[in-house]
Amino acid sequence: MFVGMLVSIVALFCSAAAMAESRDYYRAEIAVRSQDKGERSRAASEGLMQVLYRITGSQAGLESEYVLSRLGKALSFVEQFQFRALDDPKIRAQGYQEYMRMRFSEAVIESLIVDAGLSLWPTSRPNTLIWLVEDHPEFGRQTFNEFSEHPLITQLTQSSVVRGLPLSYPLLDLEDQLAVSADDVWTFNEQAIKEASQRYEADAILVGRVTTLSNGKLWSSWQFYHDGAVRQYDVRAESAMVDIGLQALTPLADFLANKYAFVPEAQTSPSLVMYVSGITDFSAYYKTLAYIEGLALVNSVSLLEVRQDVLSLSVATESSLELLLRTLKLDKKIAAQTATSQQPAWEQARQGTAENPLRFYWLGR
Repeated sequence: MFVGMLVSIVALFCSAAAMAESRDYYRAEIAVRSQDKGERSRAASEGLMQVLYRITGSQAGLESEYVLSRLGKALSFVEQFQFRALDDPKIRAQGYQEYMRMRFSEAVIESLIVDAGLSLWPTSRPNTLIWLVEDHPEFGRQTFNEFSEHPLITQLTQSSVVRGLPLSYPLLDLEDQLAVSADDVWTFNEQAIKEASQRYEADAILVGRVTTLSNGKLWSSWQFYHDGAVRQYDVRAESAMVDIGLQALTPLADFLANKYAFVPEAQTSPSLVMYVSGITDFSAYYKTLAYIEGLALVNSVSLLEVRQDVLSLSVATESSLELLLRTLKLDKKIAAQTATSQQPAWEQARQGTAENPLRFYWLGR
């Protein structure tokens, strides 16, 4: 029930301003009929559900009994809000007068997630490059991007706000046209698409092909690539006017959330020992500590030693070592260094200990 409610909210009330601030994952904007307390409370409850769906990466938060029991207090979770004009005549026709824009407290939301035993998908997320092609009855197969006046672009943009999934599109300039054709995109030519995508340094690639059949129904197929994984699926609609954006992005968003989300614990986990080299000045020292301390997976960071250009750190994390390493690789701020030990792997100490520390090089990005 709550998933359906959320989709309806997004389809009707997701404004352009909210889309412009899509990277602020703790923000929500809901249409209201007035500014009275009852409407503010309702908007806060619906906004909380939006934020939890985005931050957890899962529908579980929308069905959690603990979360549902806290909906009545959602307004107290808002650290700031304001109202702004609502200009959409379709929404105004339903009695709504303006938007209530809210930003929820990160600390309160994360505490709620811990108490409810939900997953947390850190806001440092893979950027997805989208290649789109349409088989047009008049013009044939044509690629398009965010500068094209195609309704699917708006649908994908709105849905990316719902899921908290950063999107980008190819320029479709001469270099792209020489590297990959509309037919390559249509046939999911993996090699051509991946080679053409290299210039964009995207973390994931999503390819979509759409066509409107003679009976008016919309047919689309999608395929994504990330970290060696490939998935393909279809999305159908009764007409080209139906919003398929969320259906198109959900399989990818679910896959990435399952890969990068973790269940935070209230208690601190054992610390990992980490060496970071390439620290040649105070700026690099400050940025390195600030970056690692700012990771959602990290509880605390302690400086153990500074020797020449190497920081020795003790890092307390709530996640598994594997997930921490994947997150660090994704951010591209520090690069893992290959261990130099001559011992066989089975004779080496556990990774992240003083005997076998994690080794990285600061890239300075």
